[in-house]
Amino acid sequence: MPTPSSRVVGCGVSLVDDNHISYSTAALSLPLLARAHTLDWSERAVTELNIEDWRDEIDRLDEQLVKLLNARSQCAIELGRIKRELGLAIYSPNREREVIAHVTGINHGPLDRDAVRRLFERIIDESRRIERVTVEKESKDGKGRDPKRKSRGRR
Repeated sequence: MPTPSSRVVGCGVSLVDDNHISYSTAALSLPLLARAHTLDWSERAVTELNIEDWRDEIDRLDEQLVKLLNARSQCAIELGRIKRELGLAIYSPNREREVIAHVTGINHGPLDRDAVRRLFERIIDESRRIERVTVEKESKDGKGRDPKRKSRGRR
């Protein structure tokens, strides 16, 4: 945590004085964190972590985010299949409210609550879209039963 006299220099790193830093390990991924530990934390050394270092760090984090978002999407696809089999709607507003409450509740910043809410609203929108697209495609391809078709046939 930055102290009142410390200076934030970016990505969870604060310069407390010429020889001391404060940083959040949660804010740094392992490659840059490992490199940071090898540096003498004078102001000169902090500036050795230049714009390209931070851009590389962001690229590594983006790669992790893409992997996590794809894993989350695969879960959404499986949920869509289960919903199809149970005849449930893809859209579940109560569950979406639970997800938003959960992620905003565990957020400790620096993103504020509204930013996390907006990000997850978008993630949920895309999850719902991929559920719908996959279920519709599989229903057309005969990989799953279409609950609408079955209920119409019984009327």
